[in-house]
Amino acid sequence: MIVLAFDATELGVIDSVTERRSVVLLHSSPGIETVGTIVGSTDTTVKLIGRGGGEYEVRIPRELVFDPGMPIITQSVFPKLLAEIKHINTDPRDPFQKILAKTPVNIENTRWVTINKAQ
Repeated sequence: MIVLAFDATELGVIDSVTERRSVVLLHSSPGIETVGTIVGSTDTTVKLIGRGGGEYEVRIPRELVFDPGMPIITQSVFPKLLAEIKHINTDPRDPFQKILAKTPVNIENTRWVTINKAQ
């Protein structure tokens, strides 16, 4: 099942359930790979790699142009926001650029979440 903040931002999925609690595996957990779409003049499918703390890294060819603030959404019939681009690192020696994105929700201060069926 999918875990959402404010019914708009997808945070992760239910990993395990006991009688008294559910454990959420955050998409932004270190090493977790999530497929998303950068929304812009041309939508681009990307693989986000979790860095922890609500942060993601995306490596993508340098010739594609993105700007800070662009949203990254889930690939779903009913897409939800995953992250927003915060910074783009480029190096002329590297054919790839590194996009750093962050969940727009402060996960540490989130007191309530919504749980939905996967779509």
